[in-house]
Amino acid sequence: MEENLKDKIRDTALELFKKISYAKTSVSDIANETGIGKGTIYLYYKSKEEILTDIMNEKIAEINTKKLPVYFNNELNFEEKLQDFISFLTDTFLEMKTLLFGSFDNIKGKIIKDVFSSYNTHKDDIIVFLSEIIIYEKIDLGPISEQEKNERLGEFFHFMLGRITLYVLETDWDNIEPVKVKLQNVCYRLFNAIVLQN
Repeated sequence: MEENLKDKIRDTALELFKKISYAKTSVSDIANETGIGKGTIYLYYKSKEEILTDIMNEKIAEINTKKLPVYFNNELNFEEKLQDFISFLTDTFLEMKTLLFGSFDNIKGKIIKDVFSSYNTHKDDIIVFLSEIIIYEKIDLGPISEQEKNERLGEFFHFMLGRITLYVLETDWDNIEPVKVKLQNVCYRLFNAIVLQN
């Protein structure tokens, strides 16, 4: 009975996190939705953070059960396994974003399109800026076309944005300095790998 109530609290919290976000859900909301007293929740969980941790632990256990057999399947080649892993990673990232901050359900498609149009304009400016630095520093990219150079620089830009997102999510948002240090440590390696292909 106790384990069933704990499961019910966790499942109810998960539904509320998906519906209105972790940030906007309170322990009182979870208690009301579960139909129990707020004090009862504290018998099972010390805080809302502990409920989220339990949800994530369950997710990791599910991943181990479902995904590990895929990655050790001899019938799939490495590229297929890597593609499956990236697909899973993307789904998990978006799921976490939804749990923490809510979904985009109430945002009109045009707004999102406008944001991405602005983003692409900015990306093009960044590529031009990086290209000018490469020319100024006389960095030899070998015999590649202008288009391939721009594609490599765009890919580098996207990888750096991914790293920024990852580091920001794992850092205290009021103290971004550690993010800058991590990015400085990784940017040259990524540049070498993606743009110089060394």
